[in-house]
Amino acid sequence: MSIEISNQEAQATMTEMLVGCFINKVAYHITGWDFRLIGETGPEYNIYAAEVEVPNILQWWNSVKATPVDLGDTNEPEDTIVAMNIFTVVNKWPICRVSIDDQSNLYLEFGNGCVLKILAIVELIDWTWQIGTDANKDIMTCDSGTLYAG
Repeated sequence: MSIEISNQEAQATMTEMLVGCFINKVAYHITGWDFRLIGETGPEYNIYAAEVEVPNILQWWNSVKATPVDLGDTNEPEDTIVAMNIFTVVNKWPICRVSIDDQSNLYLEFGNGCVLKILAIVELIDWTWQIGTDANKDIMTCDSGTLYAG
């Protein structure tokens, strides 16, 4: 049974679980992202996210203007920049900070300075992010900005 929890409780739980973990597997599909996280010890975690952003997207677009192909000429151009950020941290940089803002957006900051913002509210989507274990145990779900444990 899921229990509604506060953003502060969620942030404390996520910090304890995820700081020190690395992304070691990424899957992308047009409706979202799946990440597997591993740490030195303990369970593997899975994060399912409907939408991921990088906070400094305009800086990224300004820095990739002269590529051999037009990175903006895609179905989801912002996801191209998000993917570039994700691939800078895979198996290299651990999560060093976790935060959840007042709207329940989940922020993962990595050792190289990369920040991934996992959105809490996405148009036409109910649950927007979820964290569980490889044993298919749900730990936390964000449903349109409301957080649930279990």
